[in-house]
Amino acid sequence: MTVVRRVFAIQAQDATAADLGIRVRGRDITAQAIRTAYEKERSIVRNWYMRGTLHTIPSDDARWVLQLLSPRILAATSRRYQQLGLGDDLRRRADHLIRRALAAHGPLTRAELTERLTALGIPPDGQAPFYLIRHAALTGILCHGPQRAGEGTYVLLDDWLPSTGRFRWEGDDALAELARRYLAAHSPATLEDFAAWSGLPITWARRAWKVLAESGVITEYGALTMLAGRVKELPRSSDTPDVRMLPAYDNYLIGYRTREASAPLSTRLLVGAPPLPSPQHRRPCLCCSPVCRCARLGPRASLAHALKRTPGGAERVWTRLGRVSGSVHGEEQVPTAVREAPGPSAPGRCS
Repeated sequence: MTVVRRVFAIQAQDATAADLGIRVRGRDITAQAIRTAYEKERSIVRNWYMRGTLHTIPSDDARWVLQLLSPRILAATSRRYQQLGLGDDLRRRADHLIRRALAAHGPLTRAELTERLTALGIPPDGQAPFYLIRHAALTGILCHGPQRAGEGTYVLLDDWLPSTGRFRWEGDDALAELARRYLAAHSPATLEDFAAWSGLPITWARRAWKVLAESGVITEYGALTMLAGRVKELPRSSDTPDVRMLPAYDNYLIGYRTREASAPLSTRLLVGAPPLPSPQHRRPCLCCSPVCRCARLGPRASLAHALKRTPGGAERVWTRLGRVSGSVHGEEQVPTAVREAPGPSAPGRCS
C-alpha cells in the first residue's frame, strides 16, 4: 500500500486507530482496501517493531527491521520474563508449541494460542501468554494474520510472507536505512527524535546520522535534519482548511521526542482526559488512564486520544462515538464546512 510505504510505519496497538492513521494520509482509502492490503495482497503486515510496540509496516521490510530491532527488545524484556517465571527453557518450549500449533491449525486467535499454552503450565490469565506470543513474534516465528469475525489472528511468518532468503539490509546499513525511512516520513527532525521513535540508543542514532551524512543523504535544516534535496520553502497558506482527523497514537504526535511542535499547550493538556471524567480528573491532565499516572509518565503521556489537525497544528481533541460519527472537544466552534465535509480518513463526519 502506497501510504504505508511512504510513511514506513503506522503505530498499531489499536487496530482501528491504525486503519484511520492510514486513511488520514490519503484519499478515498476504504476500510476494505486496508483489509485487502493486509490479507489478500499481503503488502503490509502488523507486528511488534519499534520500541517493541505493534506497528504496521511494508511487508518487504518485515524481516530486516525485525533483525535490527528484536535483539534489543528481547534483552530489554528479560527482567519481565523473570518476573513472570518465563525462563529460557520455557520460552523455547513455548516457541516450539506455538510453531506447531500454527502450522497445524493456524490462523489462531490470541485466546486459542493461550489455551494451547496451558499445556506447558502457563496460566491463561495474567500477562504470561501475551509475553510468550510476543516472544514468538520477536524471534521471527509469527506475525499478525487475517481477521476472523473482527478478531485478529496469528500466522507463521514464513507461511504468510515467504522469505526471499536474504535480508535487504544488515548491520549499519540497516540502521542507516531505518533512519532514512524515518526522515523521509518525519523530517525535519533530530537524531533524538529518531532515537525516541525507534527505541534505539542515542549512540546508535548518532551512528546512523554519521552514515547518512557521509553519504550525502541528509542535510541540516537549522537545528534539525532533512533528507538532502527535500529542503524547500513552505507553501503559501490556503484559504481552504486542511483538516485531518488524527487517530489515537498517531505518528504526528508520537513520532518525535516531544509534541511541542505538533500541538499547542492547550490541546496537549486536553489529550488524554477520559471521555467521562472521574474524580481523579477534576481538571485536564496529561495521562491516558482513568487512574492518573502523570507523575510517572511525564511528557511522554497523552497519547491515547485522537486529535483534529489544522494548518496551525493539532488543535482539538475528537472522540469516535460509533462507526459513523464523532465529537470534537475544544473551546472554539468547528467551522460548518469542516463539520459537514467528511475527511479522506474519517469514518464519517464530526457531529
